[in-house]
Amino acid sequence: MISFRGKEKLNLALFTFIRQTCPSLRHLRFKWNCNLSDDLIQNGQLTLPTVTELYLGDADFIDFPTLNRIISLAPNLKHLTLRRSDITLINVLGHTPKVTIVEFYSYMDIN
Repeated sequence: MISFRGKEKLNLALFTFIRQTCPSLRHLRFKWNCNLSDDLIQNGQLTLPTVTELYLGDADFIDFPTLNRIISLAPNLKHLTLRRSDITLINVLGHTPKVTIVEFYSYMDIN
């Protein structure tokens, strides 16, 4: 499992490095912020085919292009955990029928 935590933007070079050095990676977790650089969002070719689980329940805010790119990074995604407020975005994407979506309740969603 790799867990990203912080405010720095995650870029294409980082995910290229992860793909090369973690050939058995199954789980990605994004905490607090989920910031992707423009080069990673615009590059639709790089994937992490071994990743089957994404945890986005702790991410404060995920915009549509970022969420779309994160999901497309994991073409074999089977399990996705995210906040209630982000489920609407997932429904808009419409290309995740094989994914089990787990709704994460947070204090922020209740208020």
